[in-house]
Amino acid sequence: MTRFCSAFSALWRHAPLWRLCVCLCGISIALAVFFPTHTLTKLAPWLPNHTLETASQPNNTHTTALGPQASNSGSAASHPMPVHLQYPDLAETITGHITLGNHTLLLPHGAWHPVLAAQITDNSPYSFLALIRTELGAVTGILIAQATEQPIPLEQVMAETDVCHDDRNYLNNTLTTAQAVEDCAALRLITLHGPTPSDSPFTNEAIARLNVMGFPIPPLFVTAQWRHIEATNDGRAQVGTIDFLIPPLNPQTHQLLAPPPAWLKDALPSHPVSAHFVARMKKWLPQWQNILQASFEDQLDDTALPAGALRDPMAGNEH
Repeated sequence: MTRFCSAFSALWRHAPLWRLCVCLCGISIALAVFFPTHTLTKLAPWLPNHTLETASQPNNTHTTALGPQASNSGSAASHPMPVHLQYPDLAETITGHITLGNHTLLLPHGAWHPVLAAQITDNSPYSFLALIRTELGAVTGILIAQATEQPIPLEQVMAETDVCHDDRNYLNNTLTTAQAVEDCAALRLITLHGPTPSDSPFTNEAIARLNVMGFPIPPLFVTAQWRHIEATNDGRAQVGTIDFLIPPLNPQTHQLLAPPPAWLKDALPSHPVSAHFVARMKKWLPQWQNILQASFEDQLDDTALPAGALRDPMAGNEH
């Protein structure tokens, strides 16, 4: 034993390559123990089962558990929700429409790229999809859509439309339909700051992935929010929601059209540039709301779409 220790000590002092190999071997064993592969976990189930997940990995899928605020469904459940997250390839392009939970939702004009997809798989199943639209390297829109996979208890979602009744919004608009308990839209100012800019962990994860991927996220957005609650005969409801974050940018410089204070509702009369942009959004949003309501209820006539109804003020000249 003494000879072995002496030989080991001599090699450690005089054989740097051998010393490096020993260190690498030790590090590799430690990583294998703390982050075992699926095969190794089967052979040694007592090993800790950590996983390495990053938002920058395309086509990456994993299942996790989030608390009751995992979606905007208003659920009062106290147990974590099983959530299936997917990180799509940002090179993929989506145009025209998306389908969530068997509901079709028409997209504003442009080439959209998926950022994050999620599914809540408990007794109140929801689908979530975040998309981004860019032009010449600048973000021209972030769209976050959610829809129920099947009817869920009505009492869980009644708070969804609270956003449409806030006096601080630029615009609140409600549609009366035969099928919906309420279909409403709101236009408001939203700023993204801090590690958790939203109450939704899905939205925060989507924004985090965009930051990791190097997308320049503007400091504020004029945001169109749509909420649709459709009751069923058994006291349950189908729900669709969209948050469409539109940065008010100069198309040439990609800078804000006006400084942040100019976008406050009370400041608009003193700032014609921001007031003009908000006025364009207020004119456009009710048209898109009508399309979303009709498409969600499967009553949309594609041949009768109003001109410009899918062209928001930052849509550019893609179509």
